[in-house]
Amino acid sequence: MLARVSFVLIALMALASVGCARGNGREDAGGGALDGGRDGGATSDTGNHDSGAVDGGALDTGATPDTGGGDTGAMPDASRDGGRDAAVVVDAGRDAAVLMCSPACASGETCTAGVCHCGAGASCTGGNTCVAGVCTPPSVCTPGCAAGETCVGGTCMCGSHPSCTGGAECCSNTCVNTQTSVTNCGGCGHPCGASLDCCAGSCINTQTNIDNCGSCGAPCDTSVSNRCATGACMCGTHAECLFACTPLGCIGG
Repeated sequence: MLARVSFVLIALMALASVGCARGNGREDAGGGALDGGRDGGATSDTGNHDSGAVDGGALDTGATPDTGGGDTGAMPDASRDGGRDAAVVVDAGRDAAVLMCSPACASGETCTAGVCHCGAGASCTGGNTCVAGVCTPPSVCTPGCAAGETCVGGTCMCGSHPSCTGGAECCSNTCVNTQTSVTNCGGCGHPCGASLDCCAGSCINTQTNIDNCGSCGAPCDTSVSNRCATGACMCGTHAECLFACTPLGCIGG
């Protein structure tokens, strides 16, 4: 009896062991399957991400045509602009050719739109020359002009005025009497010093000059005076004598 009971217990324990083994197998298989599924899912996810990367590549590939298209479009525009610039240069060259005068304009004249002009008028002819915008006859003056004057259209001129007359000279484009001018005494550019007068083209001190006493051309009478002092004729230290001035003094007062 006891032997049977022992046998039955052993058999039950064996069956229990087999059942546990099968359960663990299923659990392992299930776990493995689940893990495999998870791994497979991870693999699938990773593949999807890689596919996303491929899509990213496709985006890059799409960007390349856009960039190329942009560059290709820019080149024809630059070419067309270059053509326009070249046309402008050609036009400028034609304009420059039109503005040139051939033959060149004479002295004093200007070239306007390929035509020579003297002032507001036409180019000078007949041997005339353009002077200050006016066609002027040849500058030949007979007799020749005096110093300081210029020959304009056959006429001697002192600046903008006619030739000087009456012994005057042309000094700095102005007619001047160099016989009396203290700034041009005896000639242009010869000024007199302080307190001097220009008398007959000479710088004179009329306060002491016996021939020009007090003023130019006022000489002292040497019969009644012998010197000029402070612009007055004197006999020694006295005023001019009534009758005669001697080295010893006045005779007759």
